[in-house]
Amino acid sequence: MKHTYTFKVQVLKHSIMKTFLMCLFFLPFAVQAQGPFQDRLDKMEGKLEAQRAAYITNELELTSQESQSFWPIYNEWKAEEMKNRRKVDPETNTKGMTEAEADRFIQQMFEMQDKEAEIRKTYFKKLRAVIPPQKLARLPAAERGFREQIVRQTASRIKQMRENRRN
Repeated sequence: MKHTYTFKVQVLKHSIMKTFLMCLFFLPFAVQAQGPFQDRLDKMEGKLEAQRAAYITNELELTSQESQSFWPIYNEWKAEEMKNRRKVDPETNTKGMTEAEADRFIQQMFEMQDKEAEIRKTYFKKLRAVIPPQKLARLPAAERGFREQIVRQTASRIKQMRENRRN
């Protein structure tokens, strides 16, 4: 019985993580909106990036000198990753695809993932020049930890909003 509960919790965590990552993926598209909504999104994105910087800086134990060199490279890397991801339209209707269209879509996905791996290798080399490899080795875990923290916070806010609605 406990195993089933653990599995359900893992599935729920995975679902929340996927939803959060999709939100992050679509955020740049939503940012193209106009007016007060645009301002609010910009503010939220800025706050999220500040939280990411603080979390990763803390987890990697970056010195102020390392931070000054690390963050411009890291931000450039993330911008290039996002540019690469935009090459594949995430809103493609895969249900109505012909076999040839599906093959082409799958090929584009693989090409995007291959390019992302190349980008990651390139930027890890650049980052290796400004921080010790021991700290760089902790970067993927720090990024994952930050995403998990944001997912937990988001889930908590959603739960709180639902409870407030009931009262």
